[in-house]
This record gives sequence, C-alpha cells and structure tokens, in this order.
Amino acid sequence: STAKTHTTHHQSVSHRYNLFEIPPQLCSLLFSSSRFPQLCSCLLANIMLSSARVTASRLLSGASAFRPTSSPLFRAFSTSSLSPHASSGASSSPVPRSIFSSTSVSSASAHSSTPSSLCHQSTSPRQSVTSYSAVRGATELTKDDIVQELLPEEKRRQPPENYLQLNFGEHFTDHMFMVEYDANVKGGSWHSPKIVPYQPLKLDPAALVLHYGQEAFEGMKAYGHQDGKVALFRPRDNFLRLNQTNHRLAMPPLDEEFMVEAVKELVRVDSRWVPHVPLASVYIRPTVIANEAVLGVKVSKKYLCYVIMCPSGPYFKSGFEPVDILVNEAYTRASLRGLGAAKTASNYAAAILAEHECKKEGFAQCLYLDSVERRYVEEIGAMNVFFVLDGKELITPRLTGSILAGITRRTVLELGEYWGLRVTERRTSIKEVIRGIQSGRVTEAFGTGTAAAICPIGMIQYRGTKYEINQHKTGPVARRLFDHITGVQAGKVEDEFNWLEYVNVE
Repeated sequence: STAKTHTTHHQSVSHRYNLFEIPPQLCSLLFSSSRFPQLCSCLLANIMLSSARVTASRLLSGASAFRPTSSPLFRAFSTSSLSPHASSGASSSPVPRSIFSSTSVSSASAHSSTPSSLCHQSTSPRQSVTSYSAVRGATELTKDDIVQELLPEEKRRQPPENYLQLNFGEHFTDHMFMVEYDANVKGGSWHSPKIVPYQPLKLDPAALVLHYGQEAFEGMKAYGHQDGKVALFRPRDNFLRLNQTNHRLAMPPLDEEFMVEAVKELVRVDSRWVPHVPLASVYIRPTVIANEAVLGVKVSKKYLCYVIMCPSGPYFKSGFEPVDILVNEAYTRASLRGLGAAKTASNYAAAILAEHECKKEGFAQCLYLDSVERRYVEEIGAMNVFFVLDGKELITPRLTGSILAGITRRTVLELGEYWGLRVTERRTSIKEVIRGIQSGRVTEAFGTGTAAAICPIGMIQYRGTKYEINQHKTGPVARRLFDHITGVQAGKVEDEFNWLEYVNVE
C-alpha cells in the first residue's frame, strides 16, 4: 500500500518535481530485502519509466546507507533488460549506467522529458553511481583472506609530532595493502590480498602502465575523533567511483565491499598514525595499475591494486581564507567523452603545465572552460566549482562526461537541498559568472574536494580583469558547508546521512 500510494503521488506531481521522494522504510525494503521481488521490480519499473529524469537514480543514491552488493534486488536491477546492453548478447558483462555519460538537471526545474536511454540519466542533486562489482562479478574476497606481514613494533616509525604544520604527501605510514589480478587465474580474478610494510613496487620496465597509462586511483581520508574513534567518510562512494574509472579504462572491477574492509583493516593496523587533532587526518590513496610486462597498446592481463596512507594537516594553514583563481583559456583540461570524468593519471597530467604557469602568476589554481565551445565553466584545478546566487541558490556545472563526479560535490548538493537551498546543476558560461559578480547576484564562489572540503574563492581573473567576490571574504554558505562537513568528519556534528563508517581500532 505504501508503494502504491507513493507511485500515485509521484504521477500527480511529476509536472512540478524532478525528485521522487522515497521514504527511508521503502528504501530499506527495496535494497535490503528479497522477500518481495515482484513488488520491488514493479515499483522500480514504474519509477524508471516516469517522466522525471532523475527518479530511478535518486532511488539508488538515496540508499547509500545500505550495502548494494548484498542485495539480490540490486544485482537483478543492475543486470536487467532496461540496460541498453543487456539484451544484445554481445557480451557477458552488461554495462550499467555510467557517471561518464551523465547529464544532470536542476532540482528546481519545472519539467523534464523522458530520457531516450537510461545510460544518459543522472540525479539532481545526487549523482547515481552504479556498482560495477555487482554487475560484472568481481571476485568475492573477505577480510579473513588478507595475509598480514607486519613490521615488529621496534621497527615501526614514530608518527609526526606536529600535524598542523605537516606538508601533504611527504610522510607515509608503516604499512600498505596490496592485491593482484591475473586474467589467467580462475578466468580472471583478484587474489593474494595482503598488508605488508610500506615498500617500493617491483615493476618491470615494460609494464603497460608506464607506457599506455592504464591507471586509476582514489582519494579518501580517515579522521580521528576526540573520543578515540576513527572514521572514514563515504568510503563506498570512493570505491564505486574507482570501479567506474576502471570500467572506462577497460580494467577489472574490484569488490567494493571487500576494498572498504581492506582499508579499514589497514587503518586499524596503522591507527597510531591517525591524528586526533582538529582538521588533520590520514589521507588514503587506493591505486590500480596495469603491470603486465609487454609493449603494445592493449588491455593488460595483470593488475596490481595497492593502498598507501599519509598523515596530513589542515589544508588551510593560515585560516579558512578565500583564494584567487585565474580563468585559463590557453589550455583544455578535458574533452567531451574523454577521460575528464575518470580519476586517472592522464586526467591530472593534462593540467600540470597550466597549474604551474598559474601559480607562477600568483594564483592558487586555474578555472577551466569546456573544450568544445570554450565558454562554459567546468572545474577548478582538482576541484569541482560552485556559485551561490542571491545567497540562496547553489549552482554547479552539470556532469557532461568531462567533469569528475566529486564525492564532496555530491555531499554539498545533498546538504544544500536538505537545508532548503535551491540546487541547480546546469551549464554556466564564464560570461554569465562575470555578469553575476558585477551585478552582485553571485554572492559566493567556492571549490570542493577531498583535500580542502570547501575552498572559498575571493577573486576570479578573466582576460586580464580581476573580479572580486564578496569583498574577498568567506561567505556564509561556504562557511556553513565547511563547518558542517568537517564537523561530521571530526565527529562533532551529528551524522544525519550515515556518511561515516567506523574502524575498530581497539
């Protein structure tokens, strides 16, 4: 009866709303129970065929507190005939909806048409991320399979004493996690997971990653709380996105559930490196590389996934102050249908020269425009970008396939909607931004990312002219977002969305 009531309600208001409001109890039923598969499948089918572009993916992303790979319904849905590749018979690995071909819409839009393909559908404000390990059958490893070859206590190094002045990425913890993939083992599987002392990699000079760039990585953090607890922030989203990148680079998926447990175990082993200091953390870098030793542009048969960790201090050493940004028209960061939405080395390598020249001119980072028309705002360096309009609307570029779907970006969109702000994902031209700054309608601008959480922007230089935002001061929306997100991460603010996962460090 609940399902029928809400379906009817959606049909009556679909002309006014793009978002289908799913009660938590129904989400729990859909994603954690297999007792009513016919009811659930019927409801999902009705939702996905409705006129709202975002309802199905909102349903998926709305169940982030649940473990998607453990639900029979989720696996059945991921491989259903609704996928455009499911009935072709050309491949045994159906391809689900991908963040790389997504097109987001405004949560305040008055109406939207039915998409021609689910592969071009996404949410606003929540971006749907499909589990590739559920779809493609990644090897099911468990924490008990992890072999631990740990350093004796007397050989373990002492963590830094002053985390507040620690430079990012220069110090590493005592241990690392590794797991290998071989296409010739059991028809292709991940095997031999282990935690070992931090060490150089043994890599053949002909390894494919060194020549053709089959590489993916993620960035996440572990936070120490004042009560002694240690928590990860949305780690499953990171591994879901890692598998999206793996898919884009023709690399095998990892079992997301297993990888979260592996990271927790690594953090537990090196828990004394986790600072219990405000705004400090341990940065975690999962990486996947193609390590088959052969020259030739091809899909590797062997891969190595490893996870390293480094303690990091506050991003803002001198306080939460706005930075200056340069609009870069000389270089393109990413192209449409390229690798801009993939978290891979080449995505960042394309921006190294531009960022170097930008910093030489005294700017913190570059603001990049789209590669086709060269007028739409895309990203700031390694961050997503947001603009606040009239103090009450959050605007960010929609995910067109050349923009990385940031975890913090998604968090900001969810919080903005929850707080009652108007949330909009759309193409925004640089000239529209400049006009908004000049008229005073753009009251704030900021970047979002794992490193800084929120990075306020005080000035944008465009074609030689400097445009100051909010008198070069941090605005109230950026400040509130920063305080809330970092507060949740530090365990000082209530975690209403269940973003935190705790590590057993006892």
